[in-house]
Amino acid sequence: APTDIASGGEMWRMDGVLPYSDELQDSSDSFPFGAAYGCGDMVSTPSDMVGFMRGLFCGKLLYQPFFAEMFEHRVPASFPGTRMRETGAGMFQSTYADRAFYGHQGSIPGYVAVMLHDPETDLTIAMTSNVGSGNRLSFQASGLHPVVDQAIRIILD
Repeated sequence: APTDIASGGEMWRMDGVLPYSDELQDSSDSFPFGAAYGCGDMVSTPSDMVGFMRGLFCGKLLYQPFFAEMFEHRVPASFPGTRMRETGAGMFQSTYADRAFYGHQGSIPGYVAVMLHDPETDLTIAMTSNVGSGNRLSFQASGLHPVVDQAIRIILD
């Protein structure tokens, strides 16, 4: 397996943190959901996330210099189980359906969200899942990867 970011490796290894399982797991004992808001998590809908991303990329939410900090000044990054390869100030570049998308994804145990925008086609897409991401302490959204790929291909083809 690749060990460096440029070759598709991860910034750090998380093997052995918790066993991976495709089975449903009750993570309420290992994750304080009441503290989620303190770390920046929020409650939203896919429709609202699409509206946010469209407003962000259309210049309705931030002055251009602030948006440039998010979008233009990205550095290599990688998180276990994700497709994130570059990051700015909260803006990640990820590859879906063989295209570069920009946005953010995240998870807390049992929940996963992905919101993406492709400036080339002006496609904005967001998906959420309450089935979880597998490894309860990882940043994975891996369960949504094939679904997002398929949706993008259907929309753009």
